[in-house]
Amino acid sequence: MTTASPARNPISWHDYFALRKSRKNWERAGAVFGGTTGFVGGSYYFGAVAEFDPTRQLFGISDPVVGYVLATLAVGAGCGVTGLVGAGQIWRLTAKKGTMAGLDARDREFFHRIQRYRPKEIAAAVPVPTGRGAMPDYYGEKINSVADYKEWLKKQRQFIVSRSKGKNPYNNATGTDSSGSPTF
Repeated sequence: MTTASPARNPISWHDYFALRKSRKNWERAGAVFGGTTGFVGGSYYFGAVAEFDPTRQLFGISDPVVGYVLATLAVGAGCGVTGLVGAGQIWRLTAKKGTMAGLDARDREFFHRIQRYRPKEIAAAVPVPTGRGAMPDYYGEKINSVADYKEWLKKQRQFIVSRSKGKNPYNNATGTDSSGSPTF
C-alpha cells in the first residue's frame, strides 16, 4: 500500500520550537500586561469612581467591599485572558504568511505525535502520586526543543511500561484485554 508523501514543510523542527517559544512569550507578556492593566483599571474604577454605599447590597453580597474586590478581580482576569488572546493574534499578524502556514502544519503534526505517543486516557485517569511513576507531561507543554521531545518520548515509554505491570503495552491498541477490562 502506497500513500502520497505530504508536502515538505518549509519550517524545520528547530525553527518550529523557536517560533512556538516566541508565540508563548508574546502570549504571556500580553496576559501579564492585560491582567495588570485590568486590575489597576478595575481598582481605580471601583475604588474612586463607582458610588460606594455601605448600606446597599452589591451583586447580592451584603458587604459591598467584598463585591467590589470580586468585581476588580474579575475585570483583571477578563483583561488577562483578552491580553493573552490579543497578543497571540498580534504575533500571528506580524509573522509572515508562509511562516504561519508552515507553523500551523507543524502544530498539527506535533499534536498528532503527542496524541500518538502519550498514554491512553484511561491510564491517565488513574491517580498516581507525584514523583516516581507519576504521569509525565501529558500535553507536551514543556517540550521546547527536539532534545526535550526525545526525553518526553522516553518518559512516556517508561510510564507506559511501568503501568503495564509486565505486559507488553504495545500489543493491544484499544487499551483493553479480551474481557473488555482496561489494561494498564
